[in-house]
Amino acid sequence: MIDTLIVEDDYHVSTIHAAYVKRVPGFAVVGHAATLASARNEMRRLCPQLVLLDLYLPDGHGLDLVRAFEGETARPISWSSAPRATWPRSAAPCSTAPCITSSSRSRSTSSRSD
Repeated sequence: MIDTLIVEDDYHVSTIHAAYVKRVPGFAVVGHAATLASARNEMRRLCPQLVLLDLYLPDGHGLDLVRAFEGETARPISWSSAPRATWPRSAAPCSTAPCITSSSRSRSTSSRSD
């Protein structure tokens, strides 16, 4: 089983993520965090294998969590409605972290046929 931590400050989005993860065979939601501080605590407490990570949290940027736990067992996947080009320059060292964007710009470019 892949233990998954959802880090998202929007309750409704967190609920949607949890419902989806629960439907995927082999994955389980082991915790939720709505702030960067609570995410750090949950990472230490739960040792998840996967983190679905919002970038814009009330008390900091989600990529700070990636930096704090770099090399640990969890594999963060960032989720953002902002295109990657708008991320702060400080995110550059974490540019290798997988990211899923939900902006209309990302959808339109990813769905075009070449």
